[in-house]
Amino acid sequence: MTHRFALLTSVAALAAVLAHDTHTNAQTGTPRVVKIVGEAHKLLLRDDGTVAGWGQWQQAELGSVEGLGTGRTVDHLVAIALPGKAIDLAAGGQTSFALLADGTVVGWGRGDRGELGVDPSARPLLPTSTQAFQYRGFQRPTPIPSLAGVAAIAADVGAAYAVLRDGTVKAWGNNSLTPAPVAGLAGVAALSAGGGAVLALMKDGRVLSWGSNFYGALGRPPRVEGVLATPGEVSGLTEVAQVVTGMGVSTALKKDGTVWVWGSNWQQQFGFPAPTLQPQLNGGGYELTPQQVPGIAGAVEIAVGMGRQTLVRLKDGTLRGWGNSDFGQLGTGGGAGYQPRPMALKIAGVARVFAAGNNSFAVRTDGSLWAWGSGGANEWPLKTNVRVPTPAPPDLK
Repeated sequence: MTHRFALLTSVAALAAVLAHDTHTNAQTGTPRVVKIVGEAHKLLLRDDGTVAGWGQWQQAELGSVEGLGTGRTVDHLVAIALPGKAIDLAAGGQTSFALLADGTVVGWGRGDRGELGVDPSARPLLPTSTQAFQYRGFQRPTPIPSLAGVAAIAADVGAAYAVLRDGTVKAWGNNSLTPAPVAGLAGVAALSAGGGAVLALMKDGRVLSWGSNFYGALGRPPRVEGVLATPGEVSGLTEVAQVVTGMGVSTALKKDGTVWVWGSNWQQQFGFPAPTLQPQLNGGGYELTPQQVPGIAGAVEIAVGMGRQTLVRLKDGTLRGWGNSDFGQLGTGGGAGYQPRPMALKIAGVARVFAAGNNSFAVRTDGSLWAWGSGGANEWPLKTNVRVPTPAPPDLK
């Protein structure tokens, strides 16, 4: 497998990297971006099934490390060679996953908790290793064993999940090498995982949760230091169209266009003034009952960046944002700090929105990709900026 590298410096360069002789972008005739995931490293999926990434790469989370230099991050888009067309992506820590069109899943990167289906002790030493840093990982996308008929995937640090076409769920990682059914789950439509919590959107519009409830992100009692291993229903939440969980906060979009939140408000992600204390066993600093975000109507998509920023796309193609904006990731034009109430972003005609790490992205109806948030010498696509407070086309940065 070979990897292609490109540095995006202009509109023409952006088109060259995204192009694979398809015609889905109204402006350039190139594949449009359909998903962006990740934190320190980010992965990008195009509608032609190709995948690329950028950012941190020392554990092979971007595939082959050959030719990536001596730094720990890469400031350009790297094509990731897969054994087939991808239809979904997931990133958990320093490990990456792709769901292929044939219903199988491949993974690459660190895999130190068995989330690649391989004994962590068998992880090869990478050529980028030094005496000080013994980097290990899998550069070549590796099929996850005993997994087929997959419809969607999700990942968290050290763990991965697959929704099968029959509506059941399998999980692996956390030192379990083989995907195993999650008991008590059937009729699942989609999953979201983050911060140790997992949400399952059911086909009937209900939501089930399991995992860490330290921040109350499971939306059900008890709020405990440990893990609730058995899926249970988020009470009072019905007619849900999308769920996203991040670091300590969970968000749901209902079919009526309203948005609901629960968990911890310590990053001001409730969308209204509320206590921001870290959760305490005496009952403070968290909310187990879903609360409606005021002032939001006609929502059609939500994006949450690991419990820091929340973005909502409305049916008119505009965006609203709230939460943490230390790096300009809200795109509201304000300064660093927190925005406790939804604010409009200076962008319109949005078809998709994504939150990944301290960056946010939008694909407009013309197929163009816009980005805002953190930027620096090694951060594509905003690599010449320390902080980008409002959305702008990446080729202008």
